[in-house]
Amino acid sequence: MDQIHKSAVRWFIAIVLIHSILLITCGAILYWINSVGNVALIFWINVSLSSFIGSLLYFSRKAYVYLITGKVERIERQLAIETFDRSGEAQPIPDRIRNRLAGYYSYLLLRPIGGLAIGPAITMLILGGLSTLSKTNAGSSASLSEAGLYVVMLMAFAGGYTSSDIFDYLSKLSKALFAKDTQVE
Repeated sequence: MDQIHKSAVRWFIAIVLIHSILLITCGAILYWINSVGNVALIFWINVSLSSFIGSLLYFSRKAYVYLITGKVERIERQLAIETFDRSGEAQPIPDRIRNRLAGYYSYLLLRPIGGLAIGPAITMLILGGLSTLSKTNAGSSASLSEAGLYVVMLMAFAGGYTSSDIFDYLSKLSKALFAKDTQVE
């Protein structure tokens, strides 16, 4: 068990470092892309990367919280109570802990990618709302003021930071909408 715990700590530290490297890289790309390039394309890249940065910060914080709050020990205690897998056969606790931790690792590494999609989606909702509510064509990035552009970027960042909650909500909503009722009246 001690070996699993040490491995988990190394994984969580590696995930935080990977997120940090990606944050620095995104910052450098944003700086470089804003110094030259097509204005319309730059807007969408800024929105996507702002959202990705928000998502990276959220999941870096989550990995750090897992690291300092003893997540591995809680998993060990929880799995010690659950002694059987779905097939009804007893599965060794170290294997079950490794399997559960592998899910956490993939969750922390891959879920921030969703931030790349959330930012543009939120921006399209904002621009769509602006074009619907206005009498003029305010539904493009070219017609926004500089302050409006910063508000959109801030909303994209916030959307990326809350992307996990957004995806969880959408998952629950889709399950509720598409759930098949097994009872026939």
